[in-house]
Amino acid sequence: MKRWKGILLASLLLFTQIPAAQAVGTSASSAILMEAGSGRVLYEHNADEPRLIASITKLMTALVALESGKSLDDVVTIQVEDTRTEGSALYLKPGEHVKLETLLYGLLLHSGNDAALAIARFCGGSVEDFVAGMNAKAQELGMTNSHFANPNGLNDEGHYSSARDMALLARACLDNEYLAQMVSTRTITLEGRTFTNHNKLLWRYEGCVGMKTGFTEKAGRTLVSAARRDGMTLIAVTLNDPDDWADHAALFDYGFSSCTLAAGVQAGETVGSLPVLGSLVPLVPVQAAEDLSWPLLEGETLETELELTRTSLTAPAAAGTQVGVLRGYVNGTQVGEVPLVCAAAAASNLAEPQNPLQRLLGWFWNRLEQSVIGEGGGPMEERLQKLISSCGLASRRTAEAWITAGRVTVNGIPAQLGDRADLDRDRVEVDGVPLRPGEARTYLMLYKPRGYVTTLSDEKGRKTVAALASGCGRRVWPVGRLDLDSEGLLLMTDDGALTNQLLHPRHQVEKEYLVWVTGDVDRALPILAGPMELDGEPLIPARVRRGRTSGEVTQLSVVIRQGKNRQVRRMCALAGLEVMRLKRIREGDLWLDRSLKPGQWRPLTAEELALLGGKPKI
Repeated sequence: MKRWKGILLASLLLFTQIPAAQAVGTSASSAILMEAGSGRVLYEHNADEPRLIASITKLMTALVALESGKSLDDVVTIQVEDTRTEGSALYLKPGEHVKLETLLYGLLLHSGNDAALAIARFCGGSVEDFVAGMNAKAQELGMTNSHFANPNGLNDEGHYSSARDMALLARACLDNEYLAQMVSTRTITLEGRTFTNHNKLLWRYEGCVGMKTGFTEKAGRTLVSAARRDGMTLIAVTLNDPDDWADHAALFDYGFSSCTLAAGVQAGETVGSLPVLGSLVPLVPVQAAEDLSWPLLEGETLETELELTRTSLTAPAAAGTQVGVLRGYVNGTQVGEVPLVCAAAAASNLAEPQNPLQRLLGWFWNRLEQSVIGEGGGPMEERLQKLISSCGLASRRTAEAWITAGRVTVNGIPAQLGDRADLDRDRVEVDGVPLRPGEARTYLMLYKPRGYVTTLSDEKGRKTVAALASGCGRRVWPVGRLDLDSEGLLLMTDDGALTNQLLHPRHQVEKEYLVWVTGDVDRALPILAGPMELDGEPLIPARVRRGRTSGEVTQLSVVIRQGKNRQVRRMCALAGLEVMRLKRIREGDLWLDRSLKPGQWRPLTAEELALLGGKPKI
């Protein structure tokens, strides 16, 4: 095992630009301030004391409901027992039909206790079973001072949590895209009901991304909130705090003024390379599989240490193979660790060794066969530039340049343009290194950002997705298109068979988009989901689902099974909608990895490739 310290990544020093940490306090019986990404606690007071928590319970209710497998479009029939509760309510009526999404927004923004009961019964089969799921989730999250007795937070001796446990729950809620979106919504209208968020910090504190309020006479005022600035997210929790709005603002001010988020390494960042034996690819880049960052106070230093478990690779080597770890240390104490993986695959391109007699016989039979068959070559022969390209070494044009420069030989004889060979019979060498048909393929998931064209080059000089994926070590191309102004999931590969499988019209591979639009959505929905034509050809009907509305902008989910140029945008235009933002989140059964940031990529796993119907060639 080889260990390199301080060579590939330098220490990150904070010097004097970080203000000195100031004392902070609250009026709360229990309180905590935590950095969300790392879980580092920046302030705490009685953080492990179990207390009544009131309606901040509903964060757990929403999280368990969203992880239950139910669809937000599912319709819930309200039962009599759902309405038998006290406190804040949506005033649901027995027999009423309400979408699960509407109930969740009513739960989180309006704090409806009747919505909590309806959600629990629908998602758990019974309220009791759902509450058991809440306790199981608490155990999974490490909430050791918590127990839930109901889904709404009403007072009960067996219903309690601590400030630290609620901060752990808040981290999990922020990791859930739908839940994070809901708690950050200021106001929304769904199915004729308008909900306004009770969290005043959404209006009062710059960078607040919401969370949940609570109150009962016994519990007092309870509040979970989060705020994000300069890439750092802070979570504040107070229990029994009569001045919670001011206290949370003070906690956030303290955290943002005294702490800076230092990045040790970003997911997809290349940190070195390893030599490869048995391949024409001499080196494979090594990259971090995840982000490593840490919030630092004044005087602290984040240092990174690279530990490789191998000194070299032997082909074939698969992309994504773990080859070590990168650890982060603050003042000598380890604070994090991320895997290091191969950024690209390396094919086994070396042919079996041949002795001089075998090489001579191969040359003799090659010339004899050409004299009998003619210049067209036998059925197994291919032009040299095509053979080199099929090994994944270079494009055909580059291979032609290599042949012209004398870098390619066949059975020891310098090759010329137009020569053919059969790798089952002939020994083809590039720069003295023999090759055989390359079978390794590269499969990448890229989060394409807006402002990039989906091409390998652009005559107008615009930024291309090829540049984003250049660090993978292979020449890969995009599978399909994603407009200049669009973003999201883009597959990139050098596997032509998989590309054809995903793009050929007969396969009708589903693609799902989130689309933010303005206009008359009620009028547009039946148009989008009904018969439409583009370029004089009928479209396969799309599946369209309406999401939340914020101000004048409504989010739609649009699923299509064709790939016409700018299809979703043109469909929306025909329906009278203006597209403000478009993001592809799914292709087939493969979903965009939410941990990827725009411009980042990672190799597909074997399981993800199987979802696309492909078989990894590694």
